[in-house]
Amino acid sequence: MAASSTPQQDVGYVIVAANLDAIERIFIVKKRKEGHSMGVIGTYDLLTRLYDLPDGKYTIVRIFTEELGLTVAFVGKMKESAAELISNVERVVTNGTLGFTAGEGPFSCELARLDDENGLVMVGSSANLTDQGQKFRVEDIEPEIVEAADLVVDYGRQKWHLYGRAGTILDLIMSVYCGSGQTMRVYGRS
Repeated sequence: MAASSTPQQDVGYVIVAANLDAIERIFIVKKRKEGHSMGVIGTYDLLTRLYDLPDGKYTIVRIFTEELGLTVAFVGKMKESAAELISNVERVVTNGTLGFTAGEGPFSCELARLDDENGLVMVGSSANLTDQGQKFRVEDIEPEIVEAADLVVDYGRQKWHLYGRAGTILDLIMSVYCGSGQTMRVYGRS
């Protein structure tokens, strides 16, 4: 993908890109501050190429995304070798960590699959100005965000619009001991 678009995710619309110029355009139009990174949207296979995780955590990711079809984002430690795969990596990685969402819904899943097939990594963020809240319909996206996109896909009102919240993030780095074993800390986005 050479330019940005705004496909729907289960938790709202996103603006994504897979090349250096378009990633920078997203960063500027969203009014992101230095250190406020964007995430990768891709396939489970891409996640395994980007993240440095123990096998058990890969299993958890696969079960959540592929078997249960849950809408979950992840934060994990990036493999050092993965930096060369991501255009404008400094806009995506913070302190060696990377945010990742498996493609949600048929359109995003197919876009992620095509990116994989073509050796591209899709980077993005919610289709809004920074800190202005998730957008659940195309008509709610700020005009400057829409104008910055080369393609806008109106996929209707997003699946979880009634809750008025963004999705859940699983931190694959931090662990807390819960008496009987290790568990991951879960964060809710708002």
